[in-house]
Amino acid sequence: MLFFLIVLSHSIQTSYCSANDYYPNINKFFGQVEKLLGLRVVVAAHPRSNYSNQEKLFNNRTVIINQTANLIKYSTFVINHVSTATNFAVLYNKPMVFITSSKYSSRLDRAIKFYAKLFKKKFINLDSDNAKLDLDLNFNVEIYKTYIKNYIKTPLTSEESIWKTFSERIEKII
Repeated sequence: MLFFLIVLSHSIQTSYCSANDYYPNINKFFGQVEKLLGLRVVVAAHPRSNYSNQEKLFNNRTVIINQTANLIKYSTFVINHVSTATNFAVLYNKPMVFITSSKYSSRLDRAIKFYAKLFKKKFINLDSDNAKLDLDLNFNVEIYKTYIKNYIKTPLTSEESIWKTFSERIEKII
């Protein structure tokens, strides 16, 4: 199982959620998920994040930077706030679980709820006293296809790899 997230830099944390609220909250949830499913959480960190001096932020869970696409490809499912990495979950047909918190800024909370609604998924509020671990690990193939069409791929573009197209155009120039 993989968890990917928006890694909030110190300056952004003050506007979206404080580190003192964020890490205990998310680690408690991770522990519940790991216990329920018997899978381990791996954190796919934002490419600009720096955890070199803060290894314990995720309670000694594996944190990997610059490998998000590959981690998602081989994950069981993805726990998500909102991120452009959502595209990888869709392209690799991975179920997504959306999480929010009453401690997140209203802007972040609205974005998470928008994505959950877009994918016709319930979101989990990590602060709810009534929160039960309702992990819907299904996804709707048609919704994913529509998402690709609307947000990832421009209509009428080739299905070929961009690198194949690039190399063919270079060969024509040479």
